Amino acid sequence: MKLVHKLAIGIAVSSAIAATAIALGITFGGNGLDIKDSVRGVIYKTEQVEKIEDNKQSPKPDNTEKEDQKVPEIKAPEVIQDPKEQPKPEKPKEELKESEPAPAPEPVPQPAPEPAPAPAPEPEPQKDETLKPNVAEEPVEPLQLPPVEEKESEAIPELEGLKVKYRQQQQPKRVYFKSWEKAGITNPKGADWYKAVIVPEVLGLEFTEAVRKANVENVKKGLSTYHFPKSLSDSVKELSDDNLEAFANNNPDHWKRVFERWKPLFDNGDKVLDFLTDEGKAKYPEIKKLSGAPKYLRLLQYLDMSKFTVLTPEAEKNIKEGFIIDPRNLYVDENGRLSSNTYSPLPGHNKVTSRLERDNEQYRTFGHKTPFNRPPSSVGTGDYYGWKKSYVTTQYSKYGADERDGVTFWKYEREEKSDKYRNEGIVLEINFANKSGYQKSVKLLRDLKKDNVQITGYRFKNMGSTDSNQRFKDILSELPNKIQMLELFFETTNTSAMLALENKEIAELSLYTSINPLLEDWSFNPYSVRKTTWINTNDYNVSKDFARDVKKYSRIVFDAIAFDQSDIYENKTKWEDKMERINWGLQMVYTVRNNEPFFQGAMGQGNRPDHNEKGNSYPIGLDLSRTKLTSLRGLFFEDVKKQNGLRKLKRLKLFNDKAAFAIDVEDLNEAQFNHVLDIPGSMYPPTKITFSNGTQTTSIRVTSKSGKDINANGIDNLKVLRDYGRESFTAKTATKIYVDPKLKTLADKLKSYGFNVELQSEGDALDIT
Repeated sequence: MKLVHKLAIGIAVSSAIAATAIALGITFGGNGLDIKDSVRGVIYKTEQVEKIEDNKQSPKPDNTEKEDQKVPEIKAPEVIQDPKEQPKPEKPKEELKESEPAPAPEPVPQPAPEPAPAPAPEPEPQKDETLKPNVAEEPVEPLQLPPVEEKESEAIPELEGLKVKYRQQQQPKRVYFKSWEKAGITNPKGADWYKAVIVPEVLGLEFTEAVRKANVENVKKGLSTYHFPKSLSDSVKELSDDNLEAFANNNPDHWKRVFERWKPLFDNGDKVLDFLTDEGKAKYPEIKKLSGAPKYLRLLQYLDMSKFTVLTPEAEKNIKEGFIIDPRNLYVDENGRLSSNTYSPLPGHNKVTSRLERDNEQYRTFGHKTPFNRPPSSVGTGDYYGWKKSYVTTQYSKYGADERDGVTFWKYEREEKSDKYRNEGIVLEINFANKSGYQKSVKLLRDLKKDNVQITGYRFKNMGSTDSNQRFKDILSELPNKIQMLELFFETTNTSAMLALENKEIAELSLYTSINPLLEDWSFNPYSVRKTTWINTNDYNVSKDFARDVKKYSRIVFDAIAFDQSDIYENKTKWEDKMERINWGLQMVYTVRNNEPFFQGAMGQGNRPDHNEKGNSYPIGLDLSRTKLTSLRGLFFEDVKKQNGLRKLKRLKLFNDKAAFAIDVEDLNEAQFNHVLDIPGSMYPPTKITFSNGTQTTSIRVTSKSGKDINANGIDNLKVLRDYGRESFTAKTATKIYVDPKLKTLADKLKSYGFNVELQSEGDALDIT
């Protein structure tokens, strides 16, 4: 076969395979998950507004044309020619003669073998653009809603034992994408493993007259606690109008709560007359002359509770959707209709308590089947419901374990044995406030790992309490690669050492502190928990009810994300490619694992946390101070795969070690400050930009290394930087903007937009470090 023909065939085969691959490929659309409002389920409905590792491509079919195998040379068959006929001798006498050998045949020429064609070049693998964080793609499986089921509830105590009929739907599978898995940003057990909601979704309740009446009685019963018992009512009747104010002041908090339930009606002119007893109606002309507590106390005396029979439209709507009025937050509206600020789910459909109980029983290493959190004292002492512990430090003395060094070992045993879950375990506790324990911790962990000593859990206390610069990254790096339980107690907001945990498979991680767990400086690098299955958020202990002298250990509320310089692919050429790891980290928090409570920041989940992440809250701060980034250039805050919208920031922290914060025009033009920051935002928490050196930053330096001009976006971004860096740029519009004298055109343009520009070479600037 001629070489040209073989090459033609090779190209044809390659094209056919490529065409087949395209035909069998996935078409990627731009639509994300959109669950209709009918799929609903609130745990406690309130009036409050809801708030890579690598990028390997999928293997391509081998389209390389295989090199033709060499065909062994076939020899031509040997041709034997007939011997030439000899002339006949004259016949004297017949004599037998030996026949002469036949002459050797002439060799048959063989065709020269065709040279083997060079193998067709292997086509370069095409990069699947949908595996990028900012490109839409089709989900691995489309959303499929289970069938609707007709059910009847058990007897509901709040509704006087009434059973109600309702419709429900089991929870569908969570929608996820191939790119999430490729980037390694899903939960280690799969994108659909953690479910925030494990009870069926109630779609509606049959609103009968019996249901309406039962709810009315439920509200009236609850309101009785905000009314007068007869004995007290009689006593108040004996008081003069002048003494009523003093009576209310004897217990102001109680009466304030009572009055709040009735105030809309009591303050609505004469409407209250419709709900008074006959005696009250007779006395009303005198009562209406009063104001404040005396008026409210008199009206309470003469209310006829039998006249309250109507629910507000909002209350009826919520009941029809499958909720029960919660008697703890009842009120009467201005027209005397009954309602509540909170509602409870039907029995067996409480999303919050069912999740907490599941997490505590199945995901805690030392679990318990209750929805309750561990109180501060138990967190501090290392105690768990239903478990007893014993001191076994001496059994590990060969490794240098000594309580005097702050190193102790504990054995835990379940009080009531379980057939399904762990019944015992060993925990190593190190107190890093003890310098000796801190110094020997690396060797201890290394030796335990070397001897394959089985440790169930690790509890590291007082991290950073004596020195915020203690090198915990080295210590955490010495932990084994598979960890059942890890409890870290931070006494400083610096959690950067956690990045050492990125590639460690952790089943349970708890992050505690005894200082304020709500500080805005708490932040975490998403990659530090990339391989952590369950992050404990159940042990939330923030309450003014705790005594002042109690050390209030609580899980930390992380309302900010942080990244490190190592998260930037500096060897890449395109800026977008440099930011790829950071962008996947943002996606991990904002969407991929946003159904897990840890990734929801300070405000918690929405109605459908597993399917509509847009309704969940998220960390509203971003700390880039451990990187060299000066803006949000190239970072993606909008989810285009599930169409969850834009995640806006309230806080941004940037690195700076000089008096002037330097930012290049190229970064300013694409900084996204004007798009991503919540502007103007609410007063609390205020939107702001801060710097790693705090208020030592007092001015801004604008550079243009490539000679680019600043555009309209750049101007807007500079204004936002100046105005919202309010803690540093207190002079606001008077804040100095330094520009190099060589960039006079840039300086003049900034002046034309009202900036206070001063020409100054960077070498002339005073370095504050």
